[in-house]
Amino acid sequence: MFLAGLAVGVLLAVSWYYFKGGATEKFEEKKPEEAPKPQEPKKPQLVLFYMNGCHHCQMLMPTWAKLEEMLAQGGPVEPVKIELSEPAAQGHNVRGAPTIRLYTEGLTGLKYAEYKGDRSLEDIVRFISQPTA
Repeated sequence: MFLAGLAVGVLLAVSWYYFKGGATEKFEEKKPEEAPKPQEPKKPQLVLFYMNGCHHCQMLMPTWAKLEEMLAQGGPVEPVKIELSEPAAQGHNVRGAPTIRLYTEGLTGLKYAEYKGDRSLEDIVRFISQPTA
């Protein structure tokens, strides 16, 4: 008997709350055209992992700046620089600096090709066009 009275009391309190405008949120139904659209495939990312105090990294920076400028004009990949102490570098098992990798499915993807060639602009551009070579 007590539980039935408690249930009625709770029901009355909730009804009064909604009737007095306590719940002002309105539930809107989304139309099909407003539904989120599937994301386009991510653009491949050419990632430079570097360390601030590394001499080899400092020597590569002017070349990387030219590459970024060239790719900013609509290149096939997106250039990304990540300092090895940043959280974004964690989990990529980078063992040395500088390390250049081409992530074919974006940085969050698992597939990448690691660049092992000369640190010249021409060779890095050749790597972008033929990453498995």
